[in-house]
Amino acid sequence: MQNVVILGMHRSGTSMLAAYLCQAGLSAGAPHELLPAQTDNPEGFYERLDVVACNDQMLAARGGSWMQPPVVDAFLQDDEVQQLKDVIAGLPESYVLKDPRMMLTWPLWREHITEAVVVYLYREPLAVAHSLQRRHGFPLSYGLALWEYYNASALQTLAGSDVLYLTYEDIASDPERVLGQLISDLSTRGVKCKAPPGVNFNARLNHAPGIEDGQVLLSDSQRQLQAYSENLKKQGFKQAPPFFQPQVLRCRLMDFATAFAPLGEAVENLEKCRDLEKQRDGLQTALDALNAEHQQLSETFIRNEHALHQAQQRAANSETPCEQLTEISSKLVKYDQSPLGSVGRFAETAYKLLTLRRGMHSSYDEALEIARQYLASRGQVLDKTSPSKFAMLAGVVKYVLRHPAGSLRSFSLARLRRAAAVFIKSSPDDLEVWVNSRFPEAEKNNMAFDVSDLDASYDELQLHFLPVEKPRVSIVVPVYNNYRMTVQCLQSIKDNTPSDLYEIIVADDASTDLTLTIAERLHNIRLSRAGKNQGFLANCNRAAGLAKGEFVLFLNNDTAVCEGWLEPLLALMDSRQDAGIVGSKLLFADGKLQEAGGIVWRDGSAWNYGRMDDASKPAYNYVKPVDYVSGACLMIRTSLWKQLKGFDPRYAPAYYEDTDIAFRAREAGFEVLYQPLSKVFHFEGISNGTDVSAGMKQYQLRNQSIFCERHQAVLAQQHFDNGQNVFVARDRSANQRSVLIVDHYVPHYDQDAGSRSTFMYIQLLVEMGYKVLFLGANYFPHKPYTQTLQQMGIEVLVGEFMARYQDRWLQENAEYIDNVYLHRPHIAEQLLDSLDKMQPRPRIVYFGHDLHYLRVEREAQVCDDDSLRRSALNWKRRELAVFDRVDKIYYPSQVEVDEVKRQRPNLTARAIPLYALPVSDVPPYEFDQRRDLLFVGGFNHPPNVDGLCWFVEEVLPRVKAEDEHVHLHVVGSNPSDAVLDLQSESVTVYGYLSDEELDALYQRAALVVVPLRFGAGVKGKVLEAIQKGLPLVTTDIGAEGIPEPETVMSIANDAESFAAQVLTLTQNEREATAKLANNATFLQRYFSQARARAILREDFGAPMRNSPEPVNSPEPKDSPEPTNSPEQTNSTEPKNGSKATYSHGQANQQPQANNVKQVSY
Repeated sequence: MQNVVILGMHRSGTSMLAAYLCQAGLSAGAPHELLPAQTDNPEGFYERLDVVACNDQMLAARGGSWMQPPVVDAFLQDDEVQQLKDVIAGLPESYVLKDPRMMLTWPLWREHITEAVVVYLYREPLAVAHSLQRRHGFPLSYGLALWEYYNASALQTLAGSDVLYLTYEDIASDPERVLGQLISDLSTRGVKCKAPPGVNFNARLNHAPGIEDGQVLLSDSQRQLQAYSENLKKQGFKQAPPFFQPQVLRCRLMDFATAFAPLGEAVENLEKCRDLEKQRDGLQTALDALNAEHQQLSETFIRNEHALHQAQQRAANSETPCEQLTEISSKLVKYDQSPLGSVGRFAETAYKLLTLRRGMHSSYDEALEIARQYLASRGQVLDKTSPSKFAMLAGVVKYVLRHPAGSLRSFSLARLRRAAAVFIKSSPDDLEVWVNSRFPEAEKNNMAFDVSDLDASYDELQLHFLPVEKPRVSIVVPVYNNYRMTVQCLQSIKDNTPSDLYEIIVADDASTDLTLTIAERLHNIRLSRAGKNQGFLANCNRAAGLAKGEFVLFLNNDTAVCEGWLEPLLALMDSRQDAGIVGSKLLFADGKLQEAGGIVWRDGSAWNYGRMDDASKPAYNYVKPVDYVSGACLMIRTSLWKQLKGFDPRYAPAYYEDTDIAFRAREAGFEVLYQPLSKVFHFEGISNGTDVSAGMKQYQLRNQSIFCERHQAVLAQQHFDNGQNVFVARDRSANQRSVLIVDHYVPHYDQDAGSRSTFMYIQLLVEMGYKVLFLGANYFPHKPYTQTLQQMGIEVLVGEFMARYQDRWLQENAEYIDNVYLHRPHIAEQLLDSLDKMQPRPRIVYFGHDLHYLRVEREAQVCDDDSLRRSALNWKRRELAVFDRVDKIYYPSQVEVDEVKRQRPNLTARAIPLYALPVSDVPPYEFDQRRDLLFVGGFNHPPNVDGLCWFVEEVLPRVKAEDEHVHLHVVGSNPSDAVLDLQSESVTVYGYLSDEELDALYQRAALVVVPLRFGAGVKGKVLEAIQKGLPLVTTDIGAEGIPEPETVMSIANDAESFAAQVLTLTQNEREATAKLANNATFLQRYFSQARARAILREDFGAPMRNSPEPVNSPEPKDSPEPTNSPEQTNSTEPKNGSKATYSHGQANQQPQANNVKQVSY
């Protein structure tokens, strides 16, 4: 029990007792919820307005009032039941409830108030009667009758109950001893309270003249009740007083009430008049003070106005020097930000190092700091400038030094020349984008936090949270003492989370430190406070019942959240309707990984996956299903929480409740997911230590046994023996076939057609249910593309770790890789030796994108260039060598497939759609006299540069001769000098545009031109034009590989006919729209996801294995030598092995002690 109800007659000291209990730690409610103080009770009544109103209504419904009490039984009307429930629901935690009317109405309340100790406060009858006489003018006989009826009614109801008994007279004789004993008795019954220092008892209130002489006024029944009541201390509340005759006494009270009602009303009105007179006198005094203050302010205003006028004149005279100083300061700061300033800073730093003056400030440094402070004081904010090229080059050098293996593996003279050209020719803004996407800064995971740093300043820290009526997330922070740790946790939430997303619920498990008064310093938090310590599980369950958000998020108080921690959790929940629970990446204070999701083994023991490893490794940075996520930071849908009825009480007080609810969520059809973008530092062990043989931690072993018994069947069927098959246990992928995709870099899906094709197939493989991994052969974690794949659930094998240990990773995880989807000939040359060493060797499917030697042969023919002819022969040799080492060959066009079979008849090659497009409507086309032409293509690809130059120089002049309003828009990344030189009044060169910006151009264009003179393969720009629903003019090269091209495009190969086709489509609506109706059917027939799915399923195997159960000792996969046979099939099953996967550091990270979960509360 944690609450108190005071039952006592009017004028018996109940207000004094309620005030004392509030000082002891209970609460009657907020000031606006209580009756205001009056003249006869200046310290306040401590009676809730809603309780008084409820009691008055119930008395009135039974034909009475407080001064004419009715007979009250225990029967409530439906509306009264609801009213009582509403009042009780609004009571504060650990409340004290008091209203003298409850002496009469307690039969109606007691069934609905279960968690409360009743304190019965008795006062001598004549003292009560005299007090009523002074306050209301009642005759003593009327007051005595009320005293008798109230007390006898209450004693009838309390018979047989456990009640604490007090008398007003005992309190008056020794208030500190009697009230101190009351606090002790309440504490014994579970009420959380503490005796306040000193007792504020007003002895004047005990004055009741003539009590001894008034004994003759008592009736026999009143004397009996007095004796009975004063004997309660000895005999207790065992039986009701036998002499109470309520009907007889009620008749007397009705007579009194009828006779003295006008007098009582007059007395009350007189008291109100006296109160109003006092208010009037007070207001008059305040008005006089305001008038005097107004006079003083008027005089001060006149003086200040004169002084302001003089100051303005002086300021006007000094404005010119201030403007000059501002200009000088601005120029100084801008110089420091300029490239020349960067060189100067570098030279200054070098000079200080050489002269051993490091750390000393020069006069220039001091002048620069003064200039910055001056500009800040005047509100001057300089525009943010891009770093200088020198600074960006320094950033690249730092990246190379941090990633030597990755940089060396991806180095080539051609790449170095391209990078140099970008640095020289690009603007600082464009260069900044290029550098940041390829050479990201090192991730800062080290919090450098020490618990001992939590000094006394946290005890006084004030935090103001935004009150949110409908939060998306209810953050439940379970606490037991550790006040400073709790405050730093909540401060990290406030500093790193959008304030309108969440509410804070502090679940206080009967703390004894400053947590008791946390609401005085941390504003707009909600408190759920236990009467006694219940443990983590019950504490969380109770607090979660208050949640108003769509999601409940449990966050240990020994945590600190990082910037942007909450939004990724919400985004994952919003994008995955099957997500029931999501968890964060947990870090130690030094930045090392604490947990990237949890693994549960067949015996119920568990691993914090990745513990003590480098948190930046690829294995810890993709969204994935996991066995469980730690309760240190666990988000669950509120609807699912209610469906599962919270944490299972059988795990009380703590441990394994988070694992159990994850398993039950999966039983209910939901996934449990790990979100690496959400980072939370967890100072493990602060709450409960780490010794599993003592304290709260001992429950880990007990609850492991309970957990195993509850989930025995699932553990046996779906989980491995301890430490086995970690590669598939970490993301629950034992039943999925895997595809390792290897390409030159992470696909830049909005930059070029090849990347867009790769990205579409990655999406499709994930949707089909394969486990997809991606290896970028340059090892760069390109932004934002790497993160996009990781958020799709793909492990992206990039970074220094993979560059150093790629071959070892491939060999150690070979048994878990079913298929390798290898892209581009130069990447195949780089990786095939490593892939051939994998035992067992997976199936290798090669996708060439286009047949390089065929494209270069055609370029050589167009340009009549012998060096290109030699290059074509070199590519042919290299590509045929690749073909001989793979199991299956894909090209996007049948023309290329036929060429491959012509060169190597025994090889298995097939055409696969370049794009795997979802079913969608082609946008409608409105002719409306459009004149704009559109060319789209990346300019790292020579056919695009040649085709565009040919079109602008040979075709466009012929078009302009017939229609001067035609304008060409050129879009594509990395435009060369030759392309940029085409800019004119008739040609706009944009360079790279976002998808949204490009869509806007598609919507205003009359048609798309693809004027290619050489090349190979299916052209992505052609398919995109068809998908956008625009007329298209191209060449035979542009149409190559497209089935039935004449149904969806116009084809012309010389300048004259190409120009004629453009003019026809821009001037004739019927011709422009004639073929557009075929686009949707064409795309679904030849470039649909359904067609691509069938090919992938046939060549890669079904996404899910035949056997639904993981097997610890399966038959090993075949390990054939590289062969040309297309019929080769390799089945991969998870296999028993004691080794730990090198990429995850298991060899040293999981000592035997860690087979028990490491969690803290």
